[in-house]
Amino acid sequence: MDTREITRKFLDEILYDNGYINRMEKFSVKKHWGNWIEKIDPTVKKAVDELGEDFFTDDFISMFCDGDYEDVQNAIKEHPCLNELYELLNDYFDWLD
Repeated sequence: MDTREITRKFLDEILYDNGYINRMEKFSVKKHWGNWIEKIDPTVKKAVDELGEDFFTDDFISMFCDGDYEDVQNAIKEHPCLNELYELLNDYFDWLD
């Protein structure tokens, strides 16, 4: 899997879970993703290189984007390479508002 696909899954999870778009509706790539794929993908690539592609399951992506704060912090503590990704995803979320 291309890391861009994993990056898209992170962004989509944030969009869907926070009600920015309905899963049944099409959305505007420019409006909803902007240039965030390009901004976040290098960080996702680093994390995939360190943790492996199989680490980034749909369940993990959901937990990391929408889960309990303590669970996310524990994942970062166990895998420090996720911290930069967490910060970028927060920046993306702030950009949406």
